[in-house]
This record gives sequence, structure tokens and C-alpha cells, in this order.
Amino acid sequence: MGVSALNLASLLCDEVSLAGFGYNLSQQGAPLHYFDQLPMSAMLRQTTHNVDRETQLLQKLVREGAVTDLTGGVHCSFCPS
Repeated sequence: MGVSALNLASLLCDEVSLAGFGYNLSQQGAPLHYFDQLPMSAMLRQTTHNVDRETQLLQKLVREGAVTDLTGGVHCSFCPS
């Protein structure tokens, strides 16, 4: 849903900023979302997410200036470069 919303926002808005995107799969007990109790390890069981591809897409959008990463989740120290 997040990437779909990002796609729609990029079509409708002059500026798009991200907050809280990015997954630190090395910290499997960390919270996945701010709004529920799911741990990060739940992402590994989801077949609808390709975390590597999503990260690559988000990093490219930030690098090209298409979106702004407000919280550093996309370009964080644990993300592949």
C-alpha cells in the first residue's frame, strides 16, 4: 500500500516526502510499524513484499530528488548502497 500511495502522490502532488519507510531486517524484534505490535521479522513472512526491490526503488527516488526522505529510513546505515 505504501508504494502504491507513493505512486499516486507523485502524480497528484508537487512535492512528496517519506517518513518511516525502510526496513531494518537485521533487528528482527524491532517494531515493523508505529501503529501495531508486529515485529520486523513479520516482514520476512510476507509474500507481498520484496524488501530488496522496494528499497532499491525508494533509494532511487530519493537519489533522483523525486521524493524527500524525512526520517532517513530509506538511506540508513543498514540499507544496501
